[in-house]
Amino acid sequence: MIRTIAPSGDAAAGVRLAKVYARAGQLDEAVRAYRPAIGGKGVSRWPLGALLEKLGRADEAVAAYQAAVDAGQGRVRVRLLAAQGRLEEATQLVRDKLAELGHNPFYRQLGWLLTEQRRFEEIEAEALLLKDNLVGLSYLLAGAQQSANYHEDCPAGCKGSTRVVRHLPGTLG
Repeated sequence: MIRTIAPSGDAAAGVRLAKVYARAGQLDEAVRAYRPAIGGKGVSRWPLGALLEKLGRADEAVAAYQAAVDAGQGRVRVRLLAAQGRLEEATQLVRDKLAELGHNPFYRQLGWLLTEQRRFEEIEAEALLLKDNLVGLSYLLAGAQQSANYHEDCPAGCKGSTRVVRHLPGTLG
């Protein structure tokens, strides 16, 4: 196990090292490598929250997402709301972004959020609306498939992923 942390002036190295650790499943080491990189040029705060979420450290993840939002990284708001268990608010935020911007990738988040909430009728209705937008439809279905609630082996009382944010596709841009 390497315990090297990026020098204070080399945030990019810290980010790369954190990615290597994360891919190797060494999430604690990834957190230690990523923390000093925060504040470096072009380094987002939200990936720290994602790492903490994967470790099951929900309160710390929420704090990291809140710090990202406070630092002007508003696209992280969906992750923050989901981490707080406020899925309905996150869904409305994604719907608002779709109405405002109309970017197809937002449909991935919408599919995931609706499936996490077991709102299958809404997914079907949304899919019908997207019949002439195959790209948007593919994003919607891909997002739905990332939820544990989508899969047949999820029993009727299943609540989906307990680490909600870890599985949330993409971020708002």
